[in-house]
Amino acid sequence: MMSIRGRGRGGRGNPLLSGQQSNPLSGRLLGLPQEPPWRQEDADQASEVSPPVSNFIAQLQTHDASQTRLIADLRAKLARAEAKLEAQGEELVDARAETTALRTKLVTESHVALQEREAALRKGEEGLATALDALEHTKEVILGIRKRSSQTVNGGDSKDTDVDAQSLINKRVKMEHVK
Repeated sequence: MMSIRGRGRGGRGNPLLSGQQSNPLSGRLLGLPQEPPWRQEDADQASEVSPPVSNFIAQLQTHDASQTRLIADLRAKLARAEAKLEAQGEELVDARAETTALRTKLVTESHVALQEREAALRKGEEGLATALDALEHTKEVILGIRKRSSQTVNGGDSKDTDVDAQSLINKRVKMEHVK
């Protein structure tokens, strides 16, 4: 008995029905030109491209074109960014040069102003020294006048005025040390 699937109990009937493979050489023995099955399938596929494969190829070509456009866009953006960076670099160099020039000008002006202040300070010190000398001279003149006037009033007793003159000199010395 044969089953529904075509498999027999191992008898010699139709090999396809009994579950056995057909022998590809059997046709050759009869003289029929037969291609191997894999070559036949390749030939069929080569002659006709199925719609899913052609759609896939079209998608790949579209994808390649979009990738090419994307790469071109990215390269253009990169070129613009590089140009912008180069321009900013030039601006930075110019700004640094300007900053250096301003700093040099400021240092020079500060140095000149410092020299002018030092010269004014020296002049002021010289003026103060001259004024102090004039005050000392005036003090000596005043002390001399007092001494002479006390000698004329006291009749020659000058001990009192010498003590006053000495105390004024001591006060002056103390004032100089305080400065």
